[in-house]
Formats: sequence, structure tokens, C-alpha cells
Amino acid sequence: NGRFEIALRMNGVFGHPSLFANPVLMKFLTPLLGGNMMRLSSVTAVASFPGAAAQHIHRDHQQLFYEFAQIGPALPLYGVNVSVPLIDIDSVTGPTGIWPGSHRWPEQQKATAAGMASIPFQRGDCVLIDYRTMHTGLPNASQTVRPILYLVYSREWFFDDNNHRGRAPLDISAEQLRLLPPELGLLMLRAHQ
Repeated sequence: NGRFEIALRMNGVFGHPSLFANPVLMKFLTPLLGGNMMRLSSVTAVASFPGAAAQHIHRDHQQLFYEFAQIGPALPLYGVNVSVPLIDIDSVTGPTGIWPGSHRWPEQQKATAAGMASIPFQRGDCVLIDYRTMHTGLPNASQTVRPILYLVYSREWFFDDNNHRGRAPLDISAEQLRLLPPELGLLMLRAHQ
């Protein structure tokens, strides 16, 4: 549908700790995801090409224990999708549409167009989305490819086997991994899986 997810090799700028272990981001995420129990789950980019239609409305992962309607929405945060646009994004290039508060909705509740919020954001901005939040990529009506970097952080016990089945969650070489500061060992534990 004109939209492609790319598992990025973590080298060069994409493998630098100032990106995936940014001190400001870590200070914010650490108390939310359990300190030393937080893991970097994946590093990908989604490129939306000119003419790409609206993406289907979805959560990045279904509510946990979705068969019990009240449990999943009541659980604490277990995953955060950090979105970083690699170009300036406006209503023409197609921002992400988000349904505020939908992380607390039961799995069966449907999103309507009236409840969606979207804002333009600039290259390098950082948008944090609870993994349970309903969202969609809006149409790209521009003549420019719209790439967005996605860094997913989670609690140690959660692994997204829906979106990352059959592929390594982090594409980083053993040599690049050895060059990282030792204090990032737990954060990067998924690179060994």
C-alpha cells in the first residue's frame, strides 16, 4: 500500500548510543518501564511513499489478556513506540493519526474518525506512543517519501512476536555491540536473541 517497514542495521548514526540510549529519553522511559528491566525491542523505519493511502487503524500489539476486557486496559505500560520523523511532516506528507486514551479501551472498541488527533512534527522531534494506543499512518499526498524512525522500548518480559516474528529484533553486529558502553548491556539484551 505504498508503505514499507525496514529493519535498520544499527551502525553509523543508527548504532550510536546518543540515538537509542539518549539520556533525556532514558530519563523519561526508565521509571515507566522498570529501570534495569527495560529493553530496546526493535529499531525500524517506515517509509510512506508518495500516493500511499491511509494505513489501517491498529494497535502495535493487541491488549494483553484481551479475552478479559477489563484486564489489558488496566495494566501498566509495557511498551513504548518512540517515533522520530526523519523529515518535517505536515498534513500533506501524512502525519500519524492517534486516538488519545485508546490504550485504555477494551480490545473490541472501535476507533472513529471523529476521535483522531494528528499534529505536524519536525525532523528530529520525538513522539512517544503507548504500545496499546490506536493509531494510523495518514495518506502521503506529497511528492516526497516520508520516513519515520521507530524505536520500541519494553519491559523485559514483553516481546512483540506479532510484528517481529521470523527476524532479529535488533540488527547489530557482534563487533558493534562490543563497542557499546558496558552500562548499555541490559538495554541491548535483545540483540543476543
